[in-house]
Amino acid sequence: MATILYLVRHAETVWNQENRFQGQQDVPLSGEGRRQAARLARRLRARDGGLSFDALWSSDLSRAYDTASAIGEALNLDVVARPEFREMHFGAWEGLTFPEVAERFPESAAAYRRDSVRTRPPGGESFLEMQTRVAGAFKALWRPDLRRVILVAHGGCLKALICHLLDLEPELRDRFVIENTGLTLVRYQPDRGRLLALNDTAHLEGCG
Repeated sequence: MATILYLVRHAETVWNQENRFQGQQDVPLSGEGRRQAARLARRLRARDGGLSFDALWSSDLSRAYDTASAIGEALNLDVVARPEFREMHFGAWEGLTFPEVAERFPESAAAYRRDSVRTRPPGGESFLEMQTRVAGAFKALWRPDLRRVILVAHGGCLKALICHLLDLEPELRDRFVIENTGLTLVRYQPDRGRLLALNDTAHLEGCG
């Protein structure tokens, strides 16, 4: 039997609106973000007449954990939070926009433009390093008896996991977009993963 993974990017923060590197800074949800989380929670509760879920995993950063908590309350699930599901650590770049990064850290910004998979921002980690920890956390939590699992995390983190599960080169992660509360479904078995849906935001229609 396969596990259906419901991969959710956290709801919106003010730094999302401002296009700032959030990384591992604990930026809270905005008011709009809380409304997005509530809409997604209602959708999952009503989905296909009400599916049952076996587990709800989350990053421990508040923007992901609070999004997961809204879902957990709607589905009567406890949130299992893990720091390994945090966003990529952007080090000295965190809190800055990319134009600000390019001005203050021109050499590392240029290196990141050339190779955003292997470049490590000053004091941070590379995308490949993040992928290793995220994949390790998933492996530690996954069990073959799990039928439906929700994971609430971050855009970069989820892209890293999707590439891992689908056996895609990490460079391909720039080919797809995952928006705030975007819902991605993956059918997973140990020998293969299959993408069922990507960045489904139907619950946000008419929002705002």
